[in-house]
Amino acid sequence: MYGGIYSFSLRRATIQNFFHSYSNALGRFEDTSYTLNDINYAMQLGQKIKALSPEPVTENYKLELDLNEISFSKAHYINYNQLSRIRRALQFLNQARSSPQLLVKISFYVLVLECLFSANDATEINHKISERVAIYVGVNGEEKYKLFKFVKKVYGIRSKYVHGQMMDKKLSENAILSEISKELDELVRIVLLKVILVDSANFLLKDEALTEWFNSSLFK
Repeated sequence: MYGGIYSFSLRRATIQNFFHSYSNALGRFEDTSYTLNDINYAMQLGQKIKALSPEPVTENYKLELDLNEISFSKAHYINYNQLSRIRRALQFLNQARSSPQLLVKISFYVLVLECLFSANDATEINHKISERVAIYVGVNGEEKYKLFKFVKKVYGIRSKYVHGQMMDKKLSENAILSEISKELDELVRIVLLKVILVDSANFLLKDEALTEWFNSSLFK
């Protein structure tokens, strides 16, 4: 999906609007066609997200808007600590979609999962996230175990990348990374849709309550 820039005047202010260029799961920039139903569904999801978790901005942004002196985009003024867990996850998703570099894309996809399934855990984070994702999405024991191993693998890729370490030779091949990114993209989509449409109340809980909910799901 390609993008561009347009601007318009608001009294004395000129506001630039950026249409982001998003790459697909394989890191390619390609034209994408959507049906009217696709667009309506996306708009409904957007309204659902907005209702669940309003996006906070600081007073500085509102002041600049009033004074017609906007010098940064709205994103510059967002207070990260005021973002809900779901909003933070969607920010990471946006970064994943924006990058064509597969290791960057994979790393931000993993951050989406870590944001949703880590309730300020201090130890065994990789294991806990992998376990929680597997239980949340998997429909049977075999699928849960497969998901558990997959999330552990991509978490390992993310850890090596963000710490500047070399990848294993096999995982440095573009074809392999493309397949991993494609599978991870699908997993993140399934997770986010379920979180937003089914379990949003739980994922908006405070850390302690969310941890309790995760723990209780182990015995269902």
